[in-house]
Amino acid sequence: QDYMRLAVVNGNPAIAYHSNTGAVRFVRATDVDGTAWGAAVNVVTSGSDSFSYLSFAVVNGNPAIAYFEYPAWDLKYVRATDANGTAWSAPVAVDTVGNVGRTCSLTVVNGQPAISYEDFSAGTLKYIRATDANGAAWGTPVVVDATQGWQTSLAVVNGRPAIGYARPSGGIWFVRAN
Repeated sequence: QDYMRLAVVNGNPAIAYHSNTGAVRFVRATDVDGTAWGAAVNVVTSGSDSFSYLSFAVVNGNPAIAYFEYPAWDLKYVRATDANGTAWSAPVAVDTVGNVGRTCSLTVVNGQPAISYEDFSAGTLKYIRATDANGAAWGTPVVVDATQGWQTSLAVVNGRPAIGYARPSGGIWFVRAN
């Protein structure tokens, strides 16, 4: 197991993770303390070790996962069809131009899912927001920093999207939308 993320889903702790069997998986506790857990669900499978760098959030009441898929080198998004994460929709390609999506971070911004991520091919930090509350369609990516940004963390700060990130040259950086 690799790239684990923890969140509270419908009142109980839940974990999204990349399995070493080639799957993005999801498991939710059956109680609020996390002392008992349900069965893990394969959210996306490939049969090979081809997913990494995932982020996990509750989007419009249901769990959702943004992840980097390779060797396609794409940023993808998938959302459960129920509040407990027992069934999932088909993944949506969010950005497929170049090697994009590494070190992604998913959160909800003004009622719609949004993702910050590294565009490794272009050497930039990008931000993208869905055009609907569930993440079925996405807008155009915005270059936030023309200097490569990685290890991104997206949050809403004082009502606006903000990203904390690192640069390969060093340092920790912060940027907030105007």
